[in-house]
Amino acid sequence: MITTLAALAAVCLLSLAFILIIPHFAATKALMRFLPRDIREAAKEHPDPPVGRQMIGYLLTALAAAGYAGVLFFLGADGLRRGYGFWLLFGRYMLFLYGYKLFDILVQDQYIVITRKYFVQFYPETRGCKSWDDRSFNIKNQIIRLIAFPLVCALMAWITLIIRGGEWMNWPRIILDGLAMSLLFNAVAGLGFLLVPQAYSTMFPKEIRQAAAPFVEKKDVRTMKLILYPLYLVLLVYWAVSAHFAGMTGFWNLFWAGYVEMTMVSLSDFLILDCWLPPKAKPFIKGAEHCKAWKRWEWLKTLAIPEHGLLWTLIVCPVAGLAVAGLNMLF
Repeated sequence: MITTLAALAAVCLLSLAFILIIPHFAATKALMRFLPRDIREAAKEHPDPPVGRQMIGYLLTALAAAGYAGVLFFLGADGLRRGYGFWLLFGRYMLFLYGYKLFDILVQDQYIVITRKYFVQFYPETRGCKSWDDRSFNIKNQIIRLIAFPLVCALMAWITLIIRGGEWMNWPRIILDGLAMSLLFNAVAGLGFLLVPQAYSTMFPKEIRQAAAPFVEKKDVRTMKLILYPLYLVLLVYWAVSAHFAGMTGFWNLFWAGYVEMTMVSLSDFLILDCWLPPKAKPFIKGAEHCKAWKRWEWLKTLAIPEHGLLWTLIVCPVAGLAVAGLNMLF
């Protein structure tokens, strides 16, 4: 407990020093992306520091990130030295992450940014922006992190045990299987789109769904489901069979194997079907030619980021892990 609290205090001090120093060195756009829109708009013409100071800013950012990662590594290594099991490591990581997040919310967001308005002295043109008094300006991002922390801590605890060698997972096999199934998933989904493109609009952002709805035929939607649903089943069965023949054992080993493999599919889906495909899909969708949601940022903001950042991470990937573990244990 004392070691964890000491590490937490060190990271909080490091983070506080970084927040206070970085405005002297950061490019305006880089710093403003963490602040509300009206403040970003007010400061968009603010001159950047000289290139030399910006380089120092990037170096400080890298050092701060390395320091944070180094403390996490220390906590894991110290836990292994003390003989910690999964739950003690999980509890240590939970205390550290939630402790830091509490400091981040109360001290950095609420006190430094809102109460003291620290950044106004560096960007005087933002004085008077309403968001400087909005204490909920970062609440969505903070809630997402608070919800994701238990899963992140469980993953870090399990990885720590794997590094110790107490548990065995065939990582080359997991990565290769994840890549192979990512390729299959995107290839089949892409071919399905070429067959019944209008039906795929039912999975697009709301604006596009509503505009394209009059041109969607039920038989095409059924065809799309007959393509996609069996595809998910193929992924799960393949992963379970592959893990079985690779000799992976233990429920949690199998769970994390399935979770990682489905995460790779999620990432490939995000990059290919959400970042690359939308502009090319637009001509195939009747009725939605003029929708703003075709723009990449609108697409990402309204569909891809919530879907892959929350739905897949917190529901689809854990379900895949449970399915792979369950199917494998039946074998």
